Amino acid sequence: MRLRLAFLGSLIFFGLWGYWGHDLSSLNSPAEASADATADLPDAASASNVNPKAGLSDNVIEMAFSLASRSRYVDAIALLQTIPVEDENFLRANQLQDLWAETILTLGQAKLKQGKISEAKAILKSIPETTRSYAEAAELLDSGTNPIK
Repeated sequence: MRLRLAFLGSLIFFGLWGYWGHDLSSLNSPAEASADATADLPDAASASNVNPKAGLSDNVIEMAFSLASRSRYVDAIALLQTIPVEDENFLRANQLQDLWAETILTLGQAKLKQGKISEAKAILKSIPETTRSYAEAAELLDSGTNPIK
């Protein structure tokens, strides 16, 4: 789990690093990196409606879709949880978290129907507490027997 989180953290870090236009060679010379980073500031500052963080959450959502397309729903949800409340895409991120949590719940229920209780428990335990499906997953885990007939 720690390895996954470390990988996810580095993926986010270098994704954001690349998004802001830094190339990795600037890690060796901070003076050049700061000169490159401020080179276009006068043009950006002259516009009155510029939001320097615009589009950042769009990239996070895009990366989450990429993870979900590879059936890595838990990682996709964890990535979406990094979007701050004040972001314009926060509601969209919450809706996607709930959608993918429902997918995880459905997978867990399918394992229960197949009689694979230990696999179902592992799947259901991976649903984050912040999603709507968490309560239903907790009920299934607390029941102890196969609640789905």
